[in-house]
Amino acid sequence: MAVSLATCPRCGSRLEEKDTHCTICGIALSAYRDPVLRPFLADNAETASLPFGEPLTHPYPGSIAEAAPVPFDYMHLTRPARVEEPLNTANTRLIIASLIAVGSAVMLLFNLWMLLSEMRDYNRLMNEGVFARAIITRLDEEYYDEGKKYYIHYQFEAPVGGVSKQFQKKHRVSYGLYSWARVGQPIEVVYWPGNPAVTGIKSELRPAYIVYLIWSGISGLILVSGMVNVLVAGRSTDHLDELHRNGQRIHGVVFDRWKQQDEDDENTKYCIAYAFQSNDGKVMTRANYVSYDDYARYREGTAVFVRYLPNNPRISMIEKPV
Repeated sequence: MAVSLATCPRCGSRLEEKDTHCTICGIALSAYRDPVLRPFLADNAETASLPFGEPLTHPYPGSIAEAAPVPFDYMHLTRPARVEEPLNTANTRLIIASLIAVGSAVMLLFNLWMLLSEMRDYNRLMNEGVFARAIITRLDEEYYDEGKKYYIHYQFEAPVGGVSKQFQKKHRVSYGLYSWARVGQPIEVVYWPGNPAVTGIKSELRPAYIVYLIWSGISGLILVSGMVNVLVAGRSTDHLDELHRNGQRIHGVVFDRWKQQDEDDENTKYCIAYAFQSNDGKVMTRANYVSYDDYARYREGTAVFVRYLPNNPRISMIEKPV
């Protein structure tokens, strides 16, 4: 049964039963209301002291321990070196990883198909190509983030089944050729007799399939990464299912929280560390990435319910605050 609090143990301000934090000083109240954790906490968070008259301190600089004291038995703990994704997000992570894997597989197949097609057309033009004179019909420029792309539109005639037919094509070209070209000007092209639609500008003919070769490699790396993530997330879902079937629910406490930032300080990850005592009396610590909302909610000293596997206490998760 929860312990009733009429006033804040830190500042003495009046509290309502629905309050989770003191509206004046911000102290977390969940641990003070919990009958299991309450004996670890001093009656006054400002003047609390440890046995032998030692002042109540917290080992982490810049912490908010003064607003939510960590129980004495857990104050010596250090944050785990490894931070994991919480198990309760395993199903979502599995879905996302599967979608990425499927998408990268489709992209890989597309790029391989384009690679083989470009290699085939390039070899046909180089080995069996026929030269023809074409007329430039239009010049185009396209703008993008890194500059411009230049295109030449042209038309030419080639025999198909003994009958001369006209073909119109568009090719991306270098700035040098584009700056020289003029509408109505002749230009030499090469086409494949088996299908004159397979064509290219003679002076710009090069193996374009290298682009698709690079993209195939990138797609393959993404696919491998996606499959690894599927395996990791799949294992997490197995652990989650086992926790629901055989897990034991006990009290725990959040004893640390911190932020991780990348080198350019653009992305921030929020982390919390929690501890609980397993059936064999061993204190277990785990660290999870959390959302910003959970980071704000799980303050140091917040009492939580933890579900863990008695036969493997390393597998655990926070269910909710007490």
